[in-house]
Amino acid sequence: MSKQHFASGVLAVSVGRPSIANDGVQILSLVEGLATAQVGSCCVLLWRGGVTHSRFQLQKEAMEHTTSQYPGDASILCVIEPASEPPDQELRQAASKLLTELGPQIRCLAFAVEGSGFRAAMIRGVLSSVELLKRDKSHPTRYFGHVAHAATWIESQNGTPARALTSGTGYVRERMNTLYQTRQSMRASGERPSVKSF
Repeated sequence: MSKQHFASGVLAVSVGRPSIANDGVQILSLVEGLATAQVGSCCVLLWRGGVTHSRFQLQKEAMEHTTSQYPGDASILCVIEPASEPPDQELRQAASKLLTELGPQIRCLAFAVEGSGFRAAMIRGVLSSVELLKRDKSHPTRYFGHVAHAATWIESQNGTPARALTSGTGYVRERMNTLYQTRQSMRASGERPSVKSF
């Protein structure tokens, strides 16, 4: 394990091969509100909070990392948990620009918008507006309500095994949960939260 500064002012945790049980899952960054990882040729983005400039930069660098390794065959799975907040207009435009720049390197993009009701519909509306703003239309984009459904579609597009992608995303979520539990315990005891390697 190693710690790397992926974005200015943000210390992220980088893990190469976490364990044999989770072989193939590489966590690129893990901070409050966002975890980024790579499962095969798929970049996994797990959002649990608002989209800030520093978190957006981590997302950008994770996408660039995967697309540079698998140019033209990389897939993106963006998982948006119910507690997530949509980006402001500035970051929506930045997201559209990023997708335009990386478009030729991406085979497919899937959003798993978790939750239901008005909030989930609002998030999908925001994501659709980002899609409309991007100039590159070289890759298909689909929206799902569950990771498993998104993973099945990605497998049909670039061959990343759905089971590996679903379990890998679950592993990333577990690491995010551990980070939150640790920081909550530290706050409760009066300790100052700090970045930990898990």
